[in-house]
Amino acid sequence: PGPRKLRGTGCTRRAICGSPRSPRLGGALRTMADEFASYQGPRLHEFYRALFASSRSAEFDNWFHGYCGYLVDPFQARRFYSYTRYLAELSGRPVTPATRILDVGCGFGPACLAFFLMGSREVHGLEIHEPMVRTFRVSLEILSLQPFIRVQRGNAGRLQDHYPPDAFDLVLSNEALSHYEDVDGFLRGCYALLRPGGALVISDTNNGLNPWTRWKTRRIWARFELGPPGPIYQHTVDVPFIELRRRIIRSEAPALSDPEVESLARETFGLRGREVREAIRLFVERGIHPRRPFRWGACPMNPEADQYMEYLFYPLALARRVAGFGFRARAQAYLGGATRGGIVARFNRLWVRLTPLTIHCSQAFNLIAIKP
Repeated sequence: PGPRKLRGTGCTRRAICGSPRSPRLGGALRTMADEFASYQGPRLHEFYRALFASSRSAEFDNWFHGYCGYLVDPFQARRFYSYTRYLAELSGRPVTPATRILDVGCGFGPACLAFFLMGSREVHGLEIHEPMVRTFRVSLEILSLQPFIRVQRGNAGRLQDHYPPDAFDLVLSNEALSHYEDVDGFLRGCYALLRPGGALVISDTNNGLNPWTRWKTRRIWARFELGPPGPIYQHTVDVPFIELRRRIIRSEAPALSDPEVESLARETFGLRGREVREAIRLFVERGIHPRRPFRWGACPMNPEADQYMEYLFYPLALARRVAGFGFRARAQAYLGGATRGGIVARFNRLWVRLTPLTIHCSQAFNLIAIKP
């Protein structure tokens, strides 16, 4: 039997482009049955089955299976596709072959593949991690999608270095904003890259207004900085950041004693790799200590990737920050279930309407910003 006919949820253009003080949701998205029928060509799970069965799968990064392996399951792939479609429809415009989309922080590219299945024939992905970019390019070659999906390595804070002005109708940042080194640079770039009427859609689970999220995230920060290695919540610590700094210090200044290495590693918290090396130089040449110790509640920096672990964002303040760049911006709480339909989707719509209250107990939030 085919999938059950379920109701989805979403925003009309009127709801999105109206007053930010009036977060009413208009209408409903198409039914889940319509969504499933709207796939063109292979389903998302068939893409991933083809990738993992390919003779070139040995070229994939080691993290690829952990990030995308679940998408070989048709049910999980449909849920991912449906949620990506939900985010796209928050823009207030349908995805058509002419819709130009940019996914910033695209990782291994599952959202880009979903946008292609929705109908877009010009999808771009930007990712800072070279192993992810390389794996995504191999995936596109296997699936013969290079004419429609393009990926390149780049920094989210410098979008204008990679794309021309007024190039896109939709920019997506899904579970990526909290890693950006230069959030203001990202927002400035999005405004330049979007066409008039285009939309920036941000989705993130690092809601700093939620007390439980704040407490949990600060524990994750401490674990990634100080160790020990191992799992914590949905994350896994491979090498603590303080150990990465120890390795950099030993590599740059092998003559330093173990106590000196330990002292420098502990006093260079939150520094990028180049800043750690500059601190080593000042210590060796002039005896100056950096005096940047770990602080509970501060977000740590990966000194190898020059990437923050995960920021906490305060969605209502973030919406005002985004509006400062010229957007019409609105944040909304997200409970979940928007792709499941039925009573859960209805409850999520109510949850969104009550955002000024519910945002304080929501783990996730979405932010919709329209360029006038």
